[in-house]
Amino acid sequence: MTSIRPFTGVFLCGIAALVFAAPTLFLAADSPTGPKVAFLVVGTIILALGALRIRREGAASARGTDEPAKRVSGE
Repeated sequence: MTSIRPFTGVFLCGIAALVFAAPTLFLAADSPTGPKVAFLVVGTIILALGALRIRREGAASARGTDEPAKRVSGE
């Protein structure tokens, strides 16, 4: 059974990309840097939350299986 929940991190990363692109798309090239920095900070926070969410989803799915984790050597 699959759920939509594993895609939450991907959606957060996509939203972060839109936030990063917003100053380029909507603000003038010679506009003050203050609003651009605000978009950068907000996008960075959303991207970090998305990355953490993706890592947690992988850990949760690995814990939910009955099989022991298989380790791959660096060979």
